[in-house]
Amino acid sequence: MKRILFGVLAAVFSFGVGATTLSPISLLNPAGSAAGQVIASTGPSSAPVWTVITPAAIGGLKASNNLSDVASATAALTNLGGLSTTAAASTYLTQANATSTYATISNLALKAALAAPLSQFAATSSAQLAGVISDETGSGSLVFGTSPAIATPAITGGSINSASVGGTTPSSGVFTTLKSNSAVHLSYKNTSAQSIPASTATTIAGWTSVFDSGSNFNASTGVFTAPNAGYYLVSGEIMFNVSSGAVNNQFQALVIANGVTVFNPIFIVQATTTPLALLPFSVVVSLAAGQTVSVQALQTNTSAQTLNVGANANVLSIVQIP
Repeated sequence: MKRILFGVLAAVFSFGVGATTLSPISLLNPAGSAAGQVIASTGPSSAPVWTVITPAAIGGLKASNNLSDVASATAALTNLGGLSTTAAASTYLTQANATSTYATISNLALKAALAAPLSQFAATSSAQLAGVISDETGSGSLVFGTSPAIATPAITGGSINSASVGGTTPSSGVFTTLKSNSAVHLSYKNTSAQSIPASTATTIAGWTSVFDSGSNFNASTGVFTAPNAGYYLVSGEIMFNVSSGAVNNQFQALVIANGVTVFNPIFIVQATTTPLALLPFSVVVSLAAGQTVSVQALQTNTSAQTLNVGANANVLSIVQIP
């Protein structure tokens, strides 16, 4: 039994004497290392060491892994596929340092250029400018502002249309306010053979229109009503049939403006055989809107006298003066 135990111990001793230590225990001591370092093999013939692993030192990686050359910014950008320049590009904009995900105006080299006028790019004609400017009003010419003030413009030729009278200051001359085409103008005739009693002023009625711009004359009553304030030229004539009468009897026409006689031509009979009495009249009257004008006839014979029925014996026209 003693001989067997001795033999086993001898065998164990001989095995320990022949063994080799491949990893010195001292390399596992953190003394002398720095944070972030790792134990790395230096090959089969030397001991491992503490070291820092860099991406460049890692072999066996492909460019498609995007890590094979990240030590170089340019190469890393290439490995990542670069920045797209196609129509289906990403939202990235090309920048020299590629440090920003999205480029802003402050990062663009053209920032100063964008603040400069269009003339920096190329000379632009007015026709070319019109081609790139839309009509913001949607219904007319380009508008730069409401009632823009233009100081001392030099305008040659041309004309001013639809401008208010008094809106400009002429170097000489006087502006006259003109009425529109709706100003009063009318003409009437009378062939009614109206009977005029003795010594009684009678308004001539029963007129027939030749033309009337505003229907402001009542033909049946013989009264005109002014549609607006202004000056009106009232003209015409009346003609009496003189059937009998003594010398010095009178035939008169009276133009009545708003109840006041403003014109009164008189025909005086010179002989008892006088067949007709013609009384022309023409006068300018000033009327306010709503005031009236009429023509009356008066004769001093002892009996009633009639107006002549000739086509143009009794006429009346009223025209508003511009």
